[in-house]
Amino acid sequence: MLDVLLEFEQTAAGLRPVVLIVPGLALVVLGLFMWLGGLGMRRVGPAMAGIVVGATLGYFVIGRNVGAAVILAVVCALSAVVVEKVFVMVTLAAMVLVVDLFIFASIYGELPEGAVGLPEAVVERIPTETIAESLEQLRAFVGELVSSVWKGASAVPLYGWLGPVGAVAAVVVLGLLLKRVAAAVCCSMLGCMMMSCGMGMLLLYKGSSPLSRVAGRAGVYGVVLLGMTVFGAVIQLVLCGRREAAVKRTDKGKADDA
Repeated sequence: MLDVLLEFEQTAAGLRPVVLIVPGLALVVLGLFMWLGGLGMRRVGPAMAGIVVGATLGYFVIGRNVGAAVILAVVCALSAVVVEKVFVMVTLAAMVLVVDLFIFASIYGELPEGAVGLPEAVVERIPTETIAESLEQLRAFVGELVSSVWKGASAVPLYGWLGPVGAVAAVVVLGLLLKRVAAAVCCSMLGCMMMSCGMGMLLLYKGSSPLSRVAGRAGVYGVVLLGMTVFGAVIQLVLCGRREAAVKRTDKGKADDA
């Protein structure tokens, strides 16, 4: 997995700036809203999460074209609004499983020699591809990354799956018993992932080496993302809880006046 990430980092200088800047900024802004306010946007938050998840799956994993991205975005958005509880559990469980797969791929994969501690000098950007070719390269990169992750996961012994299975089961139980907490964690975790991807794309545009640095300090960044996820979930539960309490008091006052 790491070799795929680092290879893409070296070839990203040939991508058109718009392919990195526009999605990068969108992911950072939307991710920030999801991280700290997804729970408070009522139906908009789940619908936004559904659009992001569906479009990502349709464009990069299933179908891998614009039509599939649009269809899956609409389906996931409707599912998030109509059956929010089920969508939250499935999405949160999927994200936890993806994190576990990446951990496995990192443990059972090998970091290419010289990948850690690369010089901090930026790489000169010389775009050599059209926008269509840049998008195709992004799709190819995601395909190679998914294949690499599955390859690493296949090397995990059977007992190694006890942790991921337990984590997914815990997520399902959390969603069944504590819907608001599960929704807050789901929005916060998705927001953190979106911001991380967006910042990575913007740093790649600047000619930096974000993937190399993350690969060299994966444990540190993992703890930081975990802390951000917990912080975002707590903020959402506190702020959105106060907002809902205020709305209930207002509604109750109107009902008493009537």
